[in-house]
Amino acid sequence: ACMKKGLLLILIVLLVTGCSKLSSDNMDTTVNGIVTSKIKTNRVSNSYKYYLPLGVTNLMDYEFNGELQYKNNYLYMYVDIISYNYKNNLNFDQKGEYNYYFKSLNNKGFIGVNKLEDGRYYGTVVYNYAKIEFYSDKEDLYDTLAVSLIILSSIEYNDAAISNLINVSGSKDVLYEIDKPKDTESKFFQYLEEYVSDEDVYEKLPDE
Repeated sequence: ACMKKGLLLILIVLLVTGCSKLSSDNMDTTVNGIVTSKIKTNRVSNSYKYYLPLGVTNLMDYEFNGELQYKNNYLYMYVDIISYNYKNNLNFDQKGEYNYYFKSLNNKGFIGVNKLEDGRYYGTVVYNYAKIEFYSDKEDLYDTLAVSLIILSSIEYNDAAISNLINVSGSKDVLYEIDKPKDTESKFFQYLEEYVSDEDVYEKLPDE
C-alpha cells in the first residue's frame, strides 16, 4: 500500500512539473495504479471529501458541483449522492459514444474521449458515483485524464450527511444523473449558464 501511494505521489509530481507525459500506451498502467491506491483526502465539500492534487486549483464549489483548473484546462465535477446512497445501477456500456479513447473501469466507471472537429478533445471520467468533464488539447489530454481520475477515486462520502439531505428532500429521484447528457456540449454550457457569470464564461471558455 505504501509503495502504491509513493508511486502515485511521484506520478502527481511528474504531472505537475511537466516532467512526464502520459499517452494511450501507458495510460492503462497509470489507471490501474490510481484505482488500486488509497488516496488521503485534503478537501471537504458538501457531504463528501476528496483529494485535490498539487497543481489543481479549486475555483468554485456549488452544492454537488465544482469547477477546477489544471494547467489551461477547466474541469467540471458532478457528484451523484442519490445514486451513491441507493447504490443505483449505472450504465457504463458507453464505448460506442467515444471516437478517440475509451477504457472501462471494472464496471465501476469509464474514461471516454471524443476528438472534436476543431482539434480539441472532450474528456469524460466517471468513477465512484461522480463525473469530471473537460476540454483539452492533445498535449495535456492524458495527464488531465489521470488527474481527474485521482480526484474521483479519492472521494469519500459522508453517509450520515447524505442520508440527512435525502430525508430532508423526501425524494428518491436521481437528481444528479452522471449518464447524461448524451450531447456533451449541451450540459457543459447549461452548467456554465447556471453557475458561472457571463463575464467569467467568456474569460474561461476555450477559443471557439
